[in-house]
Amino acid sequence: ISGISKKNSGSVRRLREKLKANEKGSCSYTDGEKQYAYYRPLGINNWYVVSTVSESEVKDTYKAIINILSSLYIFLIVVFCGGIIYILIYQERQRKKLEYYAYVDRVTGKDNDTKFILDADEELKTSRKGIRAILAVDINRFKMINEVYGVSKGNKVIISLDKELRS
Repeated sequence: ISGISKKNSGSVRRLREKLKANEKGSCSYTDGEKQYAYYRPLGINNWYVVSTVSESEVKDTYKAIINILSSLYIFLIVVFCGGIIYILIYQERQRKKLEYYAYVDRVTGKDNDTKFILDADEELKTSRKGIRAILAVDINRFKMINEVYGVSKGNKVIISLDKELRS
């Protein structure tokens, strides 16, 4: 205490009062550079443990902690954003799968009747007046083709008919 400059006489006086009262605590003083001190009684012969650290050391430590926390926050933000992007991409893929199963015929790979109804409804709502035509095809005794030649041959017949009608 005696080595601390006279500029800090108020701090020294308060420190002495606390030491006489056998209290623990902390204080700051200037001795060329600002210093922080923490003191605690040992309980033996009125001895104290006093730890001091300069303000520059405290600032350097805080800077390191702030840098680590900033890096951690940036990492967490990147992981969070990456997770959101992954979820959005996953949802889009699932939506496309559902649309495929809902609107595509498994045999021909073309739009099914549900998709036709939706498209026709949209066409009727949005297009100008004009002539429209719908072609409906019924293959007589198609069940016989499936029974005699098998379902895979029947599917090939449907696909061939689809190609011919589209060309």
